[in-house]
Amino acid sequence: MLTQTLPKPRLAALSFARSAPSAELAPLPEPLPRPPYGYNERDYNLELALGVSIIRFSSSVYDATGVGFHSAAAFFFNNWLAIEGAVSSGFAPTIFANEHVKILTYGAGPKISLGRQRMEPWVHVLAGGIHAMPQTALGGKNGFQVTAGAGADYGLNPRLSVRLEGDYVGSRLFSTWQNNFQGIVAFVIHF
Repeated sequence: MLTQTLPKPRLAALSFARSAPSAELAPLPEPLPRPPYGYNERDYNLELALGVSIIRFSSSVYDATGVGFHSAAAFFFNNWLAIEGAVSSGFAPTIFANEHVKILTYGAGPKISLGRQRMEPWVHVLAGGIHAMPQTALGGKNGFQVTAGAGADYGLNPRLSVRLEGDYVGSRLFSTWQNNFQGIVAFVIHF
């Protein structure tokens, strides 16, 4: 008799077959180099400046050089245009009979940045008011003033800068126009 041999049923062995070797993973591309000091694009909109001001005030009544405080805030609409507000003070030695010269200027206006690198030059024009003491017989102690000047912010890091600024300060007090100047050194914090 013929015996027919039937193939033995094979149990499929479960195995975790290794997949075909894939091509080696390509290394990730090098990240793009950061712009110089991280300043090519403005990544903040608000900056606050706090510092020291020296103002030379010369009028038909008295002349004085005052040292005081300066504060400013600027909001940037884009990389080059901002609206700025500033307040500066100056306190000078005694004149007349125990009278000290005290000057306060305040104003707002446009600020234009001339570049975004570690050194950022800029210009601004601010219009506002001036308050000067002591009051004299020639007029009140409040008047109109305009500040026009330029400066530069040197970045210590992307969020903190040192500012040097020089301004022309024209004011209308004692029924005359005064031509004065101020210098400012400040720290600037960027938000």
